[in-house]
Amino acid sequence: MKMYFLRHGETNGNKNKILQGRIDNPLNDDGRLQAMKAREEIEGISFEAVYTSPLQRAKETAMIASGLKEDEIILDKRIVEISFGDMEGNVVSRDNQTMVDFFYNPEKYVPVNNAESYEEMLDRTKDFLRDIEEKYKDLPDTNILVVSHGALIHGVIMLVKGLEIKDIWKSNVANCSITVVEYKEGKYSIIKECNQADRNYVSED
Repeated sequence: MKMYFLRHGETNGNKNKILQGRIDNPLNDDGRLQAMKAREEIEGISFEAVYTSPLQRAKETAMIASGLKEDEIILDKRIVEISFGDMEGNVVSRDNQTMVDFFYNPEKYVPVNNAESYEEMLDRTKDFLRDIEEKYKDLPDTNILVVSHGALIHGVIMLVKGLEIKDIWKSNVANCSITVVEYKEGKYSIIKECNQADRNYVSED
């Protein structure tokens, strides 16, 4: 079984380095173009199912990339973006130590003001993966499209590679990049990973 993890297209929040989290922003025009390019990249692949985060930037990406209508796509809140609590809506800045720790010292990150921890995000990610394993275990050649968010897909890569939280951001997951994870004989492996450098998470000003 192969799972194609597609990050949503760009939003104005991404463009302006806003900490979005659960803010329900739509795609911008560039994001829609990115989703169309993702559709071209996966053209010809037959997907048994398409799962998406319930946030509209992910849903819209899923519909554009798959060509399916919203009622043909499975919404799953377990693959929603990590919550930043009361920090959401703020520009990411080096002046905020909590934000700096989140991106650059994740092993030191302590969620505050209703934010979600890395561990909580990873727990729901594992739960989602276990359900996919169980549901499609008898269909070994199945392809599943999963449209989600940057932090969660970084978490998937971390789990598959057996890394520690301190290394969660060492991969590159650009908007509308596709990470392909294979599940075979009880083991996960990554067979395609984004190679675009996109590490400027924290604004210098």
